[in-house]
Amino acid sequence: MKDFFFLRRSLWTTVMALCLAPNLSAQTDFQKGTAGIFVDALTHRDWNRATSVLHFELFQRMDTKKWQDMMNGLEAQGGRYQRHEYFSGDVHNGDATIVYRVHFAKDSLDFRMVIDSLSLIEGFWLDEIKHTYAFRLPPYVRDATYQEEMVMIGDSATGLPGTITKPNGPGQFATALLLHDSGPQDRDETIFGNKPFRDIAIGLATRGVLVLRYDKRTYSKPQTINPKTVTVKEEVLDDALNALRFLRSFKDVDTLRLSVVGHGLGAMLAPQLAHLDPGVKGIAMLGAAARPLETLAGDQIRFLVSLRDTLFPKDNELLESQLHAIAGIEMEKSPSGDMFMNAPISYYYDLHKRKSVDLAKQLGIPIFIVQGGKDFQIPMKDYEQWKTDLGGKSNVRFHFCENCFHLFLPINGAMSPENYKKEGYVDFDLIQELAKWCKRKW
Repeated sequence: MKDFFFLRRSLWTTVMALCLAPNLSAQTDFQKGTAGIFVDALTHRDWNRATSVLHFELFQRMDTKKWQDMMNGLEAQGGRYQRHEYFSGDVHNGDATIVYRVHFAKDSLDFRMVIDSLSLIEGFWLDEIKHTYAFRLPPYVRDATYQEEMVMIGDSATGLPGTITKPNGPGQFATALLLHDSGPQDRDETIFGNKPFRDIAIGLATRGVLVLRYDKRTYSKPQTINPKTVTVKEEVLDDALNALRFLRSFKDVDTLRLSVVGHGLGAMLAPQLAHLDPGVKGIAMLGAAARPLETLAGDQIRFLVSLRDTLFPKDNELLESQLHAIAGIEMEKSPSGDMFMNAPISYYYDLHKRKSVDLAKQLGIPIFIVQGGKDFQIPMKDYEQWKTDLGGKSNVRFHFCENCFHLFLPINGAMSPENYKKEGYVDFDLIQELAKWCKRKW
């Protein structure tokens, strides 16, 4: 669940600078040499050599312990230091900006330095490397078989922009509404170089299914909700009900084959949505949690910590505080005004009342439950609980994607947050099976 539980790497993006240099234009060998000495000293933990090339003001602000804590934090998150190399440099009016690219076992980032005319370092930044993604269409899509139309669900002030993806040709089509995972999401569920909702929409449309996807309220209209009191009603359900009403007014929609396809949090809420709107004729649940959201958060935190090369005292303190907060939420003993993982405690208490498994048991409509074999965010224990509780029902079908992680992209290797950075497409077999399920005669 991307926003609440996908842990951000704040150390990689925190600015550690004193001042910006004036306009820049051609660097000197001395300034480049200073940058090389400094990066080499930092990465090899030679603090005396590193501080020897600092401007006095930076020396006063950043003592040896702060540099040491910075490197400890970077290695704790990115793995052990591997190597570094000169990346770029520019100078103007005697001051240089020089960038070295530093590689760790799991990631890389840029050390950016501003060096004055005396070859002393007066400014320092950590820059996350920016990637440009192509977002190519999946190979299983034929773009001549469908068309897309931009729509607005609601009015221009509070409504949400979306996209209808419609198969070419006349007639009414089996239809799917895509329901997002947690956190601010665009209509494609874009993360790094991947767009899983786009893949699903055009993959299904190529196979004869009409699809509506839209920007989530927390993404496109966050000013319309109160972050301190928000629940899934305001964040998800109200807009999903509006989207369903919008679809039923669309002439190309076969309302007798109108399904909700939820992912992550959207999968958890799909049974609730079907109870609220009897016009929903089927629900597909991709990566659906059977346990409370905060319980999953605890599992995710423990898994991510297990991948760390080193765990420092401050990391242990943070881990313990997060697990303590989770225990309080599980027992509903935390004050409702508190926040956890970017959401108010009341958000989790509201979810406690919406018991996905119990609600799904009561439904007589077709249910399609899908699990990724390499999904650390929705562990196999949740999938097994769904199978235990719903496996005997004739309206329920299960599908297992052995090599897929939470975005349902196939991967090689082990489960890891690094999976998100690998560009790919939603699993072809899942697209085919989901299309067949959406088009079946109900």
